[in-house]
Amino acid sequence: MLVHKACPEVEETIKWSMPFFVYRGEIVANMAAFKAHCSFGIWGREIVAAMRKDGLKVKGGMGSLGKITSVKDLPKDAALLGYLRRATALVNDGAKTFPKRTTVAKAEAEIPVELAAALKRNKTASKMFAEFSSGKKREYADWIAEAKQEA
Repeated sequence: MLVHKACPEVEETIKWSMPFFVYRGEIVANMAAFKAHCSFGIWGREIVAAMRKDGLKVKGGMGSLGKITSVKDLPKDAALLGYLRRATALVNDGAKTFPKRTTVAKAEAEIPVELAAALKRNKTASKMFAEFSSGKKREYADWIAEAKQEA
């Protein structure tokens, strides 16, 4: 109810089998329920830092509020509304609440001599191998390199 009050345009969805609140394509908050506790999290490093600065402590568990075993574990409604409004304001300003992972280009697979020779002898296998992704080529090359023995 507070999430919708803070941002009427927020959309509810399910991600990773949990309820999430998404605003303009960015995750703003989520919650989860367990046997003896629940969790609630407001996304965004700036918001979490502000919550910690205000003295909100995480008591284990996930989410920016940690394990919630009682309503007493929650901040006052006014404080939660403030954090949620700040989170949506950050999204309006172009902030990303869930930073995208940067990928590092991996080197091409080093093809063992034995594998290269076998591929040279078999045109069908060579054609198939050429169509593999870089990761799949590395997987095969590593498998062959690890399997080869002097004997």
